[in-house]
Amino acid sequence: MKAIKEEHPFLKSITLKSVISDKRLYKGFIFILLSQLILALSLISSNYPKQSWIFTVITIIATIFCIKWANNIIKKDKYDTYDYGVPPFNKKWYIISLILLILYFFVSPILTNLLGAHSVSQENQNFLNTLIKNSPVSMFICISILAPFCEELTFRLLWPKAFGNSILAYIIMTFVFISLHSPTGLSGWVSYGLLGAILLYVRLKSDNIYNSIATHMTWNTVSFILSLIILPK
Repeated sequence: MKAIKEEHPFLKSITLKSVISDKRLYKGFIFILLSQLILALSLISSNYPKQSWIFTVITIIATIFCIKWANNIIKKDKYDTYDYGVPPFNKKWYIISLILLILYFFVSPILTNLLGAHSVSQENQNFLNTLIKNSPVSMFICISILAPFCEELTFRLLWPKAFGNSILAYIIMTFVFISLHSPTGLSGWVSYGLLGAILLYVRLKSDNIYNSIATHMTWNTVSFILSLIILPK
C-alpha cells in the first residue's frame, strides 16, 4: 500500500464521546502503565541484588512484548477515513534529528542562562541515576529501548489522534509528556521543553513515528552513558 501524506489541521472539533470511545486513548494509558511497572521492577531488583537476573529477564520479556504490540499498532493504524501505509524509516530526518540533538546540548544551558534561571539538578534524573547504579542492565533496557517506544507511541501517535489528530493536540500531548518527567525549576522546563519540541518536530516533518522513536532512543542512550560516566564509584 502506498503511503499517503498525513495531514494535520491546526485545530479539529472533537466531542467527549468521540474521545472516550477511541481505543487509542486506553492503549496509550496501558503503554505508559507498562513502562512504569517495568521501571518499578528495576527499583525492586535493586533491593535484591542476588535475584536481579530474574528481574532482568522479566524486563526483557516485557519489553519485547511492548515493542511487538507497538509495531502491530503502528502498522494497523488508520488515519481518519483512509488506510495509511507506514512509510519507511527516513534516514534524512534521522540525521537532521542528530544535528538538532547536538544543538540542543549547547542551546539548552545558554537559553536557561538568558532566561535568568539557575541550572538545578533534575529530581527525575537523580532518581534514574540511582536505579542505573544498582540495576544497569535492566535500566538500559528501560531507558534506551522501552521508554522511547512507549512514550513516542502514546504522546506522538495514540493520544494526539484520540484528541483529533490536530497540531494543537500534538502540542498539548507534548506538554503532558514534559510534565510527566517532573521538570525541576525553569531550567528543567527549558531542557525537557526543547527535547519535546525536537521529538515533535521530527515526528511531524518526517511523517513517521519510527523517526521520533529512533531520535528518542538515541538521546536516552547518550544520557544513559553519560550517567554511567558521572556516577560515583
